[in-house]
Amino acid sequence: ENKQVLLDAHSHFSEHFSIDSADRVILQLMTATPEFHTSNRLRKTGSARPITPPVEKSSSPYKAIVYINLSGGVDSFNILTPGVTKCTSLYNEYYEARGRGTGIGLKSDEILSIDVSSAGISSCSNLGVNKHLSAYKDIFDEGKGVFFANMGHLHKPVTKENWFTETKTDLFSHHTMKLESHVVDAFREGEGPGVLGRMLDILERHGHAVGATAVNSRVHIIDGSPTTGRLPDVISTNGVLKMFERSYLKGETDQQLRAFLDLLHAETDDNSGFFGNAWSQSFVDIWNKTDALVQKFRGSELATEFRLEHNTGGITSQLKLIARLISIRNERGNGINRDVFYCEMGGYDSHSKVSAVLGSKLPSLNYAVATFWAEIKAQGLENSVTVVQGSEFGRTITPNSNQGSDHAWGGNYFMFGGDVKGGKLMGEYPKSFRESDPTNIGRGRLIPTTSWDALFYGLTQWMGIIDQEEIDYVLPNSQNFGCNLFTDYDLFNTGQQVLNGCGGGTTTTPLTFQLPEIRMLTGEEQKKVCRLATRTTALQYGFDRSKARCYVADQKIVDSEIAIGMYDVHGFAILNFDGGIPAGTFEGERTEMISKAASATASDFVVVGALPQSEAPSEMPSMLPSITSEPSAYPSLSTMPSDIPSEYPSFVPSVSLYPSVTPTNTLPPSSTPSTMPSLSVLPTPYPTTSAPSISIAPTPVPTERKIFEEEFRSKDIGYVGVAGQSFESATHPGLYNIQGSGYDIWSSTDSFHYMYLESSGDATFTALIDGLDGPHSWAKAGVMFRDSLSQHSSHYTMYLSQGEGLANQYRTCEQCTTHHYGSYGSYSSVWLRVVKEGNVMRSFYRYGDSSYWTPYGAVLSMTSISSNGYYIGIAVCSHSNSGVTSLEASNIQLLRTCSSSTITQLQCDQASNCESGPVSGACYKKGEVLAWEVADAVSSIFDIGSTVTSFGCDGGIPNFAIDGTTTKYSCTPSPGEPTGLIITPSHQQMSRAEGLRIYAHNNCPNCDPVSYTFEGRTDETSDWVQIKQGDFPWKSAQSLPRNRRFGAKISSTYMSGDENFAFTEVSFYNYDTKTCGSPPLLNDYRGSNSSTVNGNTCQFWSTQSPHSHSFTDAQYPGKGLGGVPFGKINGCVAHSNIEVLRDLNLTPEQCAKKCVDHGPECLGVKYFPSRISLDHSNGVTEAYEPGDCILSATTTVGGCDNSQYEMEFYPRLEDGNVGDLTVNHNYCRNPDNEPGGAWCYTSNSTIRWEYCDVPECVNDPNLLEEYYEYRITWTATRSPDTLSLQMGELEVPGFLGEAPVMSNLDYAGDYVASVVHGSSEIIVEGGSSSSLNYALNGDTHKFFINRETIDDVPGMKITPSHGRWSVVTGLRVYTANNNAGADPIKYRIEGRVLGGANMRVRYANRCLQSYNNGRVRTTANCDTSSLSQRFYMNELGEIRSKYNPGLCLDPRYGISYPQHGHQFHACFSDIYGEDSSEARIQQFIIVPETEQIQSVYYENCIEYHSTFNTIYQNGCRTHVVQKFWFSEGYFKSWFGTGTWNLISQRNLPWVSDFDRNPNGVHISSTYGNGDDARYYMDVKFYDNTTPYYEYRVSFPELRNPDSLVLQISEVELPGMLLDEGEYIPPDSTARSYWLACGGTGGVVYEHCAVAEEVAQDNEVHEVRCCADSPLTGFTYKFATCAAQVGRKVWGESIIGGKCHGSKTYAEAVGICKSVGSRLCTKEELLADCTSETGCMFNHEMIWSSTPV
Repeated sequence: ENKQVLLDAHSHFSEHFSIDSADRVILQLMTATPEFHTSNRLRKTGSARPITPPVEKSSSPYKAIVYINLSGGVDSFNILTPGVTKCTSLYNEYYEARGRGTGIGLKSDEILSIDVSSAGISSCSNLGVNKHLSAYKDIFDEGKGVFFANMGHLHKPVTKENWFTETKTDLFSHHTMKLESHVVDAFREGEGPGVLGRMLDILERHGHAVGATAVNSRVHIIDGSPTTGRLPDVISTNGVLKMFERSYLKGETDQQLRAFLDLLHAETDDNSGFFGNAWSQSFVDIWNKTDALVQKFRGSELATEFRLEHNTGGITSQLKLIARLISIRNERGNGINRDVFYCEMGGYDSHSKVSAVLGSKLPSLNYAVATFWAEIKAQGLENSVTVVQGSEFGRTITPNSNQGSDHAWGGNYFMFGGDVKGGKLMGEYPKSFRESDPTNIGRGRLIPTTSWDALFYGLTQWMGIIDQEEIDYVLPNSQNFGCNLFTDYDLFNTGQQVLNGCGGGTTTTPLTFQLPEIRMLTGEEQKKVCRLATRTTALQYGFDRSKARCYVADQKIVDSEIAIGMYDVHGFAILNFDGGIPAGTFEGERTEMISKAASATASDFVVVGALPQSEAPSEMPSMLPSITSEPSAYPSLSTMPSDIPSEYPSFVPSVSLYPSVTPTNTLPPSSTPSTMPSLSVLPTPYPTTSAPSISIAPTPVPTERKIFEEEFRSKDIGYVGVAGQSFESATHPGLYNIQGSGYDIWSSTDSFHYMYLESSGDATFTALIDGLDGPHSWAKAGVMFRDSLSQHSSHYTMYLSQGEGLANQYRTCEQCTTHHYGSYGSYSSVWLRVVKEGNVMRSFYRYGDSSYWTPYGAVLSMTSISSNGYYIGIAVCSHSNSGVTSLEASNIQLLRTCSSSTITQLQCDQASNCESGPVSGACYKKGEVLAWEVADAVSSIFDIGSTVTSFGCDGGIPNFAIDGTTTKYSCTPSPGEPTGLIITPSHQQMSRAEGLRIYAHNNCPNCDPVSYTFEGRTDETSDWVQIKQGDFPWKSAQSLPRNRRFGAKISSTYMSGDENFAFTEVSFYNYDTKTCGSPPLLNDYRGSNSSTVNGNTCQFWSTQSPHSHSFTDAQYPGKGLGGVPFGKINGCVAHSNIEVLRDLNLTPEQCAKKCVDHGPECLGVKYFPSRISLDHSNGVTEAYEPGDCILSATTTVGGCDNSQYEMEFYPRLEDGNVGDLTVNHNYCRNPDNEPGGAWCYTSNSTIRWEYCDVPECVNDPNLLEEYYEYRITWTATRSPDTLSLQMGELEVPGFLGEAPVMSNLDYAGDYVASVVHGSSEIIVEGGSSSSLNYALNGDTHKFFINRETIDDVPGMKITPSHGRWSVVTGLRVYTANNNAGADPIKYRIEGRVLGGANMRVRYANRCLQSYNNGRVRTTANCDTSSLSQRFYMNELGEIRSKYNPGLCLDPRYGISYPQHGHQFHACFSDIYGEDSSEARIQQFIIVPETEQIQSVYYENCIEYHSTFNTIYQNGCRTHVVQKFWFSEGYFKSWFGTGTWNLISQRNLPWVSDFDRNPNGVHISSTYGNGDDARYYMDVKFYDNTTPYYEYRVSFPELRNPDSLVLQISEVELPGMLLDEGEYIPPDSTARSYWLACGGTGGVVYEHCAVAEEVAQDNEVHEVRCCADSPLTGFTYKFATCAAQVGRKVWGESIIGGKCHGSKTYAEAVGICKSVGSRLCTKEELLADCTSETGCMFNHEMIWSSTPV
């Protein structure tokens, strides 16, 4: 039916639009159909599919958990450190352990102190929080935050002695430990993968509407049981898009696909396929849920602004999204009762420079947390939301060599919320940071003292789950931690739950079980044992069993001395009891009997396979005798174990039915394969030195480890009756189930099943073989090394058999017979290990919890298992083609020699002890990857926005050379001039250039550059430094492929170019190619290695025997084959010898060096490898001996005459060297670029060719210098006569240095997309414009400047209309709609402090205001944002208005007629010059003592006329009408003599000619990002922190230098607008303020010398503060203050617990501001509003806020 829907859709869109549109639609619809995703057929009912209704919300109040994961393993001991002042001893240990001054510990000034005295840490009452996390400290101090100390993943409480055997996890692995912190189910007993998901499972059962949301990607922690059918939501920070809301057809509108989707997913009947129906229902439900969420999102608003400039790792965006989801909790579905959210901030894996890592990330985390907390409070939900910050593991306390820290275990984490019982430390902070500390297992890896279970236990209860069985569902392993759990009472103010069975005594009782196999109790068995122990104890002592808690600890396995052939598992049950049970209750023999009873019952009913102890006779009557025929639940207690006899195994091994091998006396392995391997009759009982050493011994039970990134492969070898299989357990990763048939692995032919990997070089393979079950005593399984997958292949294997014990068997060559070492012992579970070191094979075994590896079998040298490549894995054979043998293999470890010469990258990644470098692919030991490997490797250090300037070459668009496509760059070289490119990357990072790639263009091979010089420099003013020069390999290429696809995208990597296109490349590393070859092809190797990897001697290249071939120097010139020497000239060469070197027995290389050493006069050589006589045309014969050499000064070939002779001549090469002169050699080469590297034909007639063991030349970028800018000079093209130079693309693979970081702005203010947006005061420079209003208006209307000549520099001066100081941190220029040649490609931006200030009349406190007619009036409505009220005085003394640029206050107006007042007039200094007499007319001076403004020319003073509301000129007099003062800005502007200060100048990042913006479209940008829907060029000013008032932006160079017009559509200056009063500029003339005496009247009699005086703001004086409302500690003085100032004022001198004397004005303002107060006015100080408020300041002069 859906086929018809698709056909109808195609017809509809074809008819109304186009066939292309219809094709696109049908593809979209097709992929949405249920038939596309399932194999079902559907039958429609004809009705629309109903939507599954959301769950109804319960009446319970809302609660939410937000989990923030710091991915990578955050260094949490640099988040929570010991305190400095009250924890000195522990801090000193911490600082010492972290490497002291050159290490990674936080210094005292990097720590914020918090009080943890309640934690009871010995001699330590305060800890330190990283200074970048002030929000953590504030929330902690607020009593809403809790730190959890040394928390992490645990199976149970462990110690330094037993942690390895009791921990079943691959510790220190990112993947594993992140999973464990999310699952919190150590034994995988739960029904859902995630702890928060399981929590929601229970809450859903309670009838709550629940929500689970992960930001950006799905995670385990919020997944619940699959049986619930509930899927978590994954929402991107980019927002939620409504499905099919708009057209999916580019360029067309109103294309609604929904109607057709409704038909495709219509309701189906009962005969339809189940899966197809389920797909359609899910599709419709998610579709509608998403659409509904979009609508709710669009209507949501937050009360708090989340500024995305603090958004490293996207953490602010993520928490903002979560805040929005919480705000619409009642609108999501039918409302939500319980929410869980997950977000993640990555990049904390700080193996290098941990301080820099935390310094770059924690400020954003701090801002995001503080902002989120403020928003949650604003929503009134602080008591309903709890936030947990965690990470997968902690890091080592000790630093590594890169000032980083490595993977560890326990760490410190943080939780906060309004209901959190905060201000305290939970868990156990380390008592010491020494290696001897009981939690320190080495390098400062700390065993966690608190488990994740403890935290989530209390959280589970807080969410409303208090039934113990339901808690056990959420936290299946929590019972294993006894009383070391936190309840909601411990963590939350509203919590009521406490732990039963805690607070009283503790008893430890021994447990013993007899098992037939080597294993410990499983997690489930341990819990059942504990339930029996607590139940039995409760019955015997008469208390409620809920009053006790229990866990099993310290399991150990030994051979049983009682039940022969069995194994004793010893352990202890640790029981905690309720505080109400009297101490001493559980002592003595009675408790021991109870323990034995629990063990016996558990053996009978709980522990699988245990010997039933109830069957053994008892020597003591039962305390609770059984009275039923069924086994008693309370078995009899006996003091002694049963004495049941058992058979002991024979001391003599059983005789094998297979032939044995005669042992030899040879103990050490021989250097050549032995015909008889060395044997021992019995295994050595003690460890030997031949056992390989490893860092950590495997555990004695199956460990759930995920070792191999690549899955094992499986194959039946030879003929088998039943197909074998192997698979990894879905519930226990690392546990493999293997089954196989096959008659045998014996004689010369094998039939078996093999689970294997490919490997090479030295290797150690270990596996635990368990549960072997087969149909024959010689059914066997074990570790096999095998040369090939042939059924006749050589192999070396260590087996465990069904009934014949251990066996070592091997076949030393293809189709040889199999040798059998013998068999020994009888094991159901055993560790097997095979070691390959060189050609020597060894095998070992280990059983139980023994730490000894026992050597067993033949120590054998086997060259037939090639080190160059073999197979390794688990072999299983049933010894019967009709039967099947099965087993479990676990704890598989592959340890490698981590060498790139013997191991591939895949093999390296598979090995347990190796890891590959992400850049080079080289193989390293774990934790030893070189620092440069984790650098920022890129396919080209030139980003697409780089500025590219050509020189010596006309025409073309240089940026086409680095635009990432095959679009051709072509130019015409200028004769006689150097030709090349200068490239400045836009990323502004230093970089290391590692090589150069040139992609071919589409035509003209002669236009290819073939030689180059590559240079770099560290900045734009430094000298160029040569990096490399030389030829490209394609210079001598015989065939020249072209890239015919013009403009195609190139997809290259750091490691390799795009093989879809033709390119040539060179490396900038300087190798000695006589010792190594450039990876991966090694085709430049020129050394003398002449043997293959298997030891075969190479055939001479010049010979055709024993193998004929076509590899000659003529066919492969320059490849070093030597059969016909490079550069040989046959013919007559002028007899112009420089020197004939005889009897020196020189080598070819020495002959060539003689020429090079001689200097440029020597132009060639002749070398004689054998005796030769030359007959010259003049009849003279000359004889030369082997090793003779002639140095020649001739390079030309001519005719032969009497002065010449015929010879072979080898000319000097262009690089100054002489070619390969060895006429005949057999050295390894790679002339045809074989992928395996250098090779040769062999001298063995049966082996045609083999690879050689040639080392790779190591690329170490640390050997390369860093540069900022680069220059490439093309020194030759393929044809010197070509008139063009062309290329398809240029790439320079390499490494980027550290990205520049934006400087911190220590000001209060607002980050905005542009500090000049909407400004109207713009003055055009370098031309004229009629479109000024378009430059800063926020859309793409075109703005242009016409310049008269190409020498004019177009630009603009901008005075922002907001009138505030600002700091500019970047520049964005949006392109216009056309004329790319008018784009600016260079910029210069400057700032100055000419911001102006409010000019006030002291008489009435009114502000001056200027008008567009030049007149001046006063107003009572002072407005700091109005340009008409902002004035400034420049260094000439002119008073100018920001509202009327270019005009000056002119005192001539209003001299005779005050009613006219002064006016602003054209500035005479601009007209007549600054030194002219006319300019003096408009100049003034300020008299600070009298606050007067006096005319320089007329010597009168400006006076305010209240009647006419204006100012005019009058004789100077001491009257208030002539007093003026200035506020909210900066009146005197001659800081820097009023000049423009450079902020930044450089190139603008290039954009394509085709990247044009449509005219008149709105621009939506933010501080952090421009509008990605528009084209723009963007630069950042990382170092600018200086505030300015005005800006000048100029563009010194355009894309087309001859263009007379500059065109752009918008200019943006991202930055910060500073709050008023936040910045006081460093003026050479300081601002002045009034001081007043601390006590001047009233009840105060301690007077100062004067009551008031003037001080400059850089002087130091005392501080007192005032407030207009009551503040803590402030005093209200009605009688002496309020009566005089007419209002209530509160005053105080002691601020922040101390007095403040000798402070500057700015410091005084900050001190008062810190407690929410202000500086007092002069009036308030003179009215004694602050007298007698402490600090003895009554006789001191106090700062006032009143300016002079």
